[in-house]
Amino acid sequence: MMDEHDVISWNSVLSGCSCHGLGWETVELFEQMRRTGIKPNDTTFLIVLIACSHVVLLEKGFEYLNIMKSEDFLASPRMEHYATIVDLFVRTRNLREAEEFIDSLSI
Repeated sequence: MMDEHDVISWNSVLSGCSCHGLGWETVELFEQMRRTGIKPNDTTFLIVLIACSHVVLLEKGFEYLNIMKSEDFLASPRMEHYATIVDLFVRTRNLREAEEFIDSLSI
């Protein structure tokens, strides 16, 4: 019912969905947000990565991490973003890939 939506209002809705285990809905809302032209911030990406982790969407999680790294955002991925990707690997029982991912980070 809001007249104008901003990144904060989108983050609130995305976070609510993600916290309640609605991973697919979070991803769909994130895509809708991107279509509206609202630019996601690092918090937005953390929320959607956590949602991907909860429903084990490894490829989608990597897609969003790569978007965050490649497009012109205010902040680069932080430790929290990378930790969520590691969590995705662990949830899919890809421990070797998790280790390789950690070793590839320059942190």
